[in-house]
Amino acid sequence: PGTTSATGGTNSSQYKLRGTPPVPGTYRVTVTLNDSTVKRTTTVAFTWTVYPKLVAASPRNQASTVNQALAAPLPVPVTGGSGAYTMTVTGNSLPAGLSLVGDSTAGYTITGTPTVVAGAKTVTLQVSDPLSNQTATVSFSWTVYARPAINQVTDQTTGTQRPANLQVVATCANSPCSYSATGLPPGLSIDPISGVISGTTGTTTGSYSARVTATDAAGASAGREDERADAAGCEVESDERADAAGCEAESDERADAAGCEV
Repeated sequence: PGTTSATGGTNSSQYKLRGTPPVPGTYRVTVTLNDSTVKRTTTVAFTWTVYPKLVAASPRNQASTVNQALAAPLPVPVTGGSGAYTMTVTGNSLPAGLSLVGDSTAGYTITGTPTVVAGAKTVTLQVSDPLSNQTATVSFSWTVYARPAINQVTDQTTGTQRPANLQVVATCANSPCSYSATGLPPGLSIDPISGVISGTTGTTTGSYSARVTATDAAGASAGREDERADAAGCEVESDERADAAGCEAESDERADAAGCEV
């Protein structure tokens, strides 16, 4: 095949075919030996298959969040070779909770839920194709981050038709973090990128149970919520209280039915 050529010795010496075949394919090879002394010719024929180079593609460096299942199995594509290969993890290089599954027919993927926070760890996968007598190795890093957490949000009180501005702060190791909120008073909303709750309250007093959620790049989330209000129908932002007259009910205390602080 290709540039393969024959070299060897004389008489009983063995002849060897050497070279690097450049083009995959199946070749019919015929070797002829001429003995000029006795004027005899011997021919042998066989098939020689040249497989494409075996290549395992890197899935790029990975980042996950502890106790958050992978959003989808991570494929590790393999091309070339005979198509009948095996893939194994070298050593204990996969993060705890993850495993390599599959076969050469369906393909191999990494799946599972990482269970231990770990810094960047080098994952090495070995691909072996006995039929084509080839091996390939692919390496990439995998980091498992801690889950996000939202800092304590103090209770808030605001009068009607008043501007509001509250910064929600989250610790988000597997950034970027996105913010969302439910149950905010009418007129207020949260910026999904900065985590700032802002706007102008409406004309209706009332109590509101707000929940703020921070979600990291792996889809892991953390939330803060509370639902306290007094019997007088206080205007409440997030989880602090105030009565309809604008008096504040602090911490876990309640305002009485007349709107006075208890």
